[in-house]
Amino acid sequence: MGSIIKKIVSLVGLLLSLYGFNSCASELNVKSFGASERSEDNTEAFQKCLRAATDKGCNCYVPAGTYYFTQDLFMSSSSSLIGQGETSKLIFNKGGIRGYKNGSANFYYTNNYNNEVVPNEQHTNLISSVPRGRGSIVVLDAASFKVGDHIVVFNNKLDSWTILEDKTQSARWNGARGDYFAKGGSFKIKSIKGNTLFLETNLPFDLPEGSKIALRSGVSNVTIKKLSIVRKTDGYAILLEQPFQVKISQVTIKGLGGILLSHYANKCLIEGNKIDAERGYAVCIENFSSENAVSRNKVIFRRTNSDKGGDCAVILLMGAYNNLISYNNLENIGNRERDFGGIFSHALSFNNQIINNRINGGAEGIGTYYASFNNLFSGNVISKVRVGVMSYYSRSNVYRDNSLEIHYQGKENSYGILDYGAQANGYEANRIVGRMTFGLQIQGSTGLEVKSNNFQQVNTSYSVGVNISDNDLLKKSIYDSNSFTGYKIK
Repeated sequence: MGSIIKKIVSLVGLLLSLYGFNSCASELNVKSFGASERSEDNTEAFQKCLRAATDKGCNCYVPAGTYYFTQDLFMSSSSSLIGQGETSKLIFNKGGIRGYKNGSANFYYTNNYNNEVVPNEQHTNLISSVPRGRGSIVVLDAASFKVGDHIVVFNNKLDSWTILEDKTQSARWNGARGDYFAKGGSFKIKSIKGNTLFLETNLPFDLPEGSKIALRSGVSNVTIKKLSIVRKTDGYAILLEQPFQVKISQVTIKGLGGILLSHYANKCLIEGNKIDAERGYAVCIENFSSENAVSRNKVIFRRTNSDKGGDCAVILLMGAYNNLISYNNLENIGNRERDFGGIFSHALSFNNQIINNRINGGAEGIGTYYASFNNLFSGNVISKVRVGVMSYYSRSNVYRDNSLEIHYQGKENSYGILDYGAQANGYEANRIVGRMTFGLQIQGSTGLEVKSNNFQQVNTSYSVGVNISDNDLLKKSIYDSNSFTGYKIK
């Protein structure tokens, strides 16, 4: 009889495993692995729980309590770290939450920090150049890949910052093609024929011969949820590189930096979190990251007059594309007169949507910098800023149906829209009200479309509605059906 029962139990276990169930009843408790509120460093206990829970296909659970760390805590693929809410508190006296790459914490970057050096990386190179819009690439050796693999591509260009931070090379910042800049992205292999990889989506940029093609090495299918995280040193509370399908939700973060998704982050979700960050960005999506969403977060960004720190609360940076930033509530707290803003698309980032966010306070509300292009800003409500929209050496961005309140009484000029060295940006149906030195300031920009905007000056001591530094530029742009109240036009 006993042997029959054992066989039945064994069969049930096999069936449960075949259908995706596990033996841990959905979660393992970190305290069962030695985590303690009395410990100065709970890293080892948490790592043991994460490994065991991932092996069994269940969650690593953090009960209510305060747990201290003195080093990074690493997540692996298919791992889940879930707490009980704000009562599950992780305090990092050093370090933060990170992600393994190819199962290792020993990855690093060359002087061109866009170029990662990853342990056990499987990669090859392009045999010939590929123009944007094509969905297939021919590689030197396709043997390392199979259908369904997620890959990353990198064009092996030198560090873009050497150009973007050199004003003598400003003519390159906004070139139509930007072939001298680093570019990369995430793709999925649909089929393989010989050494030709056919991709599920077409390339949004050119790839020269010799570009690097590699298997994705970061963590995937990770959940971080219902935790309170405090980071006490410079850096980010959560920093994941090459993450894929990671979900960070209902997490409260306080510290010098919030969340950073870096290097080909793809299809990740940052939603419903409370982030209070100082100096470092509250949320940063950078380095060729695509198709990520940052939604419905409550953000406080604190900056003083110190030069250390990020220049806005939420940023898309260095070739980030096709990302969505929506329905976030941002509060900027600080006394900086510049480089302190709400949401920016920066440094060659493109095709992003920044929609329906609320931003209160700071020097600038929304904007694009350094060759960012084809970004959409729509439905955003911005209040108590010095500059509503800032576009600096960018192109073909659209600002439509935003509400901007300018309220500034300091020594520097204030602007509804400031467009500097840009090309073909569009401003349509925006509502701009407040205390402005200039409603619309155009300096060295061309090919703009400024239509059906409503500028309303509330302080008659400021009087210039439109200021254009070069009358020839006026002839190369379209200005139509804008209304100005309380201004004179210069």
